[in-house]
Amino acid sequence: MAHFDHNEFRAGEHLKITVSGNYKSIRLDNYLCARFGNLSRAKMQRIIKGQEILVNSIKSKPSRKLRGGDVVEFYLPDRELVADDLPIDIIAEDDALIVINKQPGIIVHPARGNPRETLLNALLHHANTNFSIADQYKPMVVHRLDKETSGTIVFAKKSEYAQKIADQFASRETQKIYLALVHGKLPQKTGEIEAPLMQHPGGLERQVVSEDGKYALSLWDVVQEYENFSLVKIILKTGRTHQIRCHLSHIGNPIVADILYGGKNSEYKNQESQTPSIINRVALHSWQLGFKHPITNQDVKYISPLPKDIYSFCKNLKVLETSKYSFDLDSI
Repeated sequence: MAHFDHNEFRAGEHLKITVSGNYKSIRLDNYLCARFGNLSRAKMQRIIKGQEILVNSIKSKPSRKLRGGDVVEFYLPDRELVADDLPIDIIAEDDALIVINKQPGIIVHPARGNPRETLLNALLHHANTNFSIADQYKPMVVHRLDKETSGTIVFAKKSEYAQKIADQFASRETQKIYLALVHGKLPQKTGEIEAPLMQHPGGLERQVVSEDGKYALSLWDVVQEYENFSLVKIILKTGRTHQIRCHLSHIGNPIVADILYGGKNSEYKNQESQTPSIINRVALHSWQLGFKHPITNQDVKYISPLPKDIYSFCKNLKVLETSKYSFDLDSI
C-alpha cells in the first residue's frame, strides 16, 4: 500500500491518504478531485461508486464530509486505455488469454511519456473490432518484455485469469526460454550464472551484480558458435529486471547491441550476401513460454520463431568448422 505524498502515485496503486488539518468540511468527491486534478468530479463519483472507498475504514458515499485527520483508502484507477490500430502477430487466442509474438521496438503497455501505440493499445483495438459487444474484453498485462526484446508474451482477458498466470510467474512455475546473440564465445556448451542482482546504486536504469542483491539464476546452452559471436539459449529460473542482459555481461559475453550492458551494434556481410545484416537493437528473443492454462489447468507451451533480424545476421555468419554445436537455424 502506498501513502499519498505530493501527487507521487502510479495507476492502479492502493493509496492511503491522510486528510490535511486545513480541511474542516469538504465532500469526499470534491476532495479527491482536488488531489487528482486530471479527474473530473463526475468521473470521480463513478470511481467512488465502482469500488469500496474507505474513510476511517468505513465505506463512504461521494457526499461524505471529510475533516482534517480523516484517512481515505482506495485504488487509483488504471489510466484509460485508447485503442490503436497497429499490426500484431497472434500466436494463440482463446476465452482466457491471447499470446503474441512481440516485435522489437514496441512498448508493452502505456507509461509516462508513452501513452499510445503500445502493444496493449493494439490489443484493445483487436478486442473491439473482432468480437461482439458481449464478447469484448480489456486485455490485461501478465508479465513484461523490454521494448527492444522480441518474442512470446501473454495477456489475459479477465482479472481472474491474469491472477492465475501471474501467480505462476511469482512462484517460478513458468518455463521461460530465451535466445540471445552475444559477443564472443562461451567457455563451454552449457553452464549456469548464479549471481544476485540489484539496481545500480547510482540510480542508473540498469542492474548490477552485488552480494546485497536478490537471488538470480540463469542457465545457458550454446546453440551455435561463430568466429566472434554465439547464439545462446537461456533458461530463466528467476525473473529479475534485466536478468539475462546483466548476467551475460557479467560473464564477459554481453548481448549484441545491448549498449547499456557493454554490447555493440553489429554489421556483417559475407561474400554471397548483397546487403549487410545489421543488429541495432538488443538481440534478445523470448523464444518459449510455458505455464498451466488458467481454465483447463493443463500445461501449455507457446513458441515464437527466431526474428528476421537475428535470423538473417546468423545466416550471414560463418559457422566455425571446429564448432561442436552445429544447429539448423530453420528448426528454431
